[in-house]
Amino acid sequence: MNETINSPARTDPSLIAGNLTASQELSLRRMELLTEASHELATELPDYLGMTVFGSTARGEARPDSDVDIFAFIKVNPDSPAQQSRHEWGKGKEVETETGSLAGTVNFAGYLDIHGQAIRKSIQSRGIAKVGLIQLPISEEIIDQTTDTLLRDTERFNETGSLPTVPRNMRALFHVPIDTSNLRPYIEQVINKLEASPNGEKAWSYVRQMVNGFERGRDPSDPDLRNVLHRHLPTTLQEARNYYLDSQPNNLESTK
Repeated sequence: MNETINSPARTDPSLIAGNLTASQELSLRRMELLTEASHELATELPDYLGMTVFGSTARGEARPDSDVDIFAFIKVNPDSPAQQSRHEWGKGKEVETETGSLAGTVNFAGYLDIHGQAIRKSIQSRGIAKVGLIQLPISEEIIDQTTDTLLRDTERFNETGSLPTVPRNMRALFHVPIDTSNLRPYIEQVINKLEASPNGEKAWSYVRQMVNGFERGRDPSDPDLRNVLHRHLPTTLQEARNYYLDSQPNNLESTK
């Protein structure tokens, strides 16, 4: 069985032509390994939903000694027997988002500890020694809260000139995708809420700037929104829908 990556990078003519630097080759290979690990994790961890990548790998600037920076999404499910069984591990800690804690949710810290160990082990077993892992709890409630926060702050920005908050739990969905098929409902939830708001397009522009700035390590106002693996961040919500929902392929395709 031959496994080949199908990432946004393959739409870039210079990459299709094989004009790759050593760093770009390494970045793409790491994307393949991360996708394999993600598929494995999805079968082993009941509430693991997928990951996105940022940093040097997302830029196509990976080096043998550089780490791989990822966001891993873990579903908040208070009815999950596995999460309930780890309740005492996180005693006294609630699920944290950038808009506060969600009342009534299962204590989550210990459960993330268990997932983090498994995620690191799966990635490191594929020869990637350094893993920069940020685990993010995700649920419909979290997406509602974080998207509402963005829209509220966008309206406030229009009135006062203050900078809007782009909560990480929501924004991280739009980084370079790795096996994100299980995250599509949450991506669609964000896009639907933004499309329904008169401030939605403006809010999306802030998401776009923050994703670019975080991936590039640059000033978020930098107009150069292109990098090797995520060639073009959608400018409008319709483009975002087309890219993330309608035309985004599975990241790893297997052929006999």
